[in-house]
Amino acid sequence: MTDAAGEADAVIRLGPDSALVLWSLLSRLLDAEDGQRLKAVVDNDAELWALNDVLLALETRLAAPFRPSAGELVQQARVRLASERGDWPG
Repeated sequence: MTDAAGEADAVIRLGPDSALVLWSLLSRLLDAEDGQRLKAVVDNDAELWALNDVLLALETRLAAPFRPSAGELVQQARVRLASERGDWPG
């Protein structure tokens, strides 16, 4: 699909741990908190809608968020990702 400017849909590839951790973050910030904490850091509501699109795309591709053990799976993914990458610089 393309938009009015002729841009095609963006395709982003994430590993399974990154995808699950990102789903958890976006789900918490957008669904559970209704985006309120993000409102302070975005310039425009369009940025929230774009993040919501990422969340919806993850939800259509991931099975783990819908499993009874989702919380445990997210925690395991966080541990693996942080172990592989280390502390965030800064």
